Amino acid sequence: MIFLIELSNHIAGRLLIPQPTQHVVPPHSTTAFYAYLSADLSHTGQGQIIKFDVVKTNAGNGYHPFSGTFIAPETGYYAFSWTSRIKHYGSTGEDHALELVINRDVYGSIYMKSLTGEDGQATGLAIAHVNQGDDVYIQTHHHDPGSGDIRSDVYGRSSFAGWRLY
Repeated sequence: MIFLIELSNHIAGRLLIPQPTQHVVPPHSTTAFYAYLSADLSHTGQGQIIKFDVVKTNAGNGYHPFSGTFIAPETGYYAFSWTSRIKHYGSTGEDHALELVINRDVYGSIYMKSLTGEDGQATGLAIAHVNQGDDVYIQTHHHDPGSGDIRSDVYGRSSFAGWRLY
């Protein structure tokens, strides 16, 4: 009988010991998008926003395919990636430059040139702090319209993607 009393006192004593405070971390909302062109773009001109019309991922609903613009649903550091292919037409070669634009400021750019009768491709990656409501998009170079088509087909997609790092 004495053994049971000691055991119950031992258990009761353990229950009275305060437990350490646990910090509850709220679940992180996910913001990520990936979209590509459904077909080649011809005669793009300079400073034209590229509207990547096939949306495969749009967590957070920040990417708007009708305008080609990502509107940040929350402030944070983001990674942005954009890839473009160029369609080669003739012996003189073709070239294009695409720019990553954040609130009308060019933040990054890629350039591709094809001289050999082959198609060309380039990819850019940038990390940027973006505030909630900021606009992010891809446009053709603001001074040079380039030549040739921006290509997107089953052999390779011209695309735009972004995701919130933290």
